[in-house]
Amino acid sequence: MSGHVEKLIAALPAKLRDPLTLSVLEEMSPGEVAEVLGIKRSGGRSRLFRARQILRERLAKVLEGDMESEKRNDSSTICTSPICWTTRSSSMAQPSRGPG
Repeated sequence: MSGHVEKLIAALPAKLRDPLTLSVLEEMSPGEVAEVLGIKRSGGRSRLFRARQILRERLAKVLEGDMESEKRNDSSTICTSPICWTTRSSSMAQPSRGPG
């Protein structure tokens, strides 16, 4: 999956990719990101929010495509990972929570 994430980050426009990279890889705060990029702090936060939003949307599409592919290959497999709970289509069955 990290290969997908790297490709999706690389596909972001530079004005969104740069703040995200500084925030995640360099572990900078939004204020530090804004300072390094020479923009207002609010602009830094906005760019980080937008970059994460786009990345989340695109990754959901990738995961949905992977899940559909797996579904075609093995229709008896149900994804029980929490990440699947937020990205699966409404037609998929809910994973079992077990007894309790």
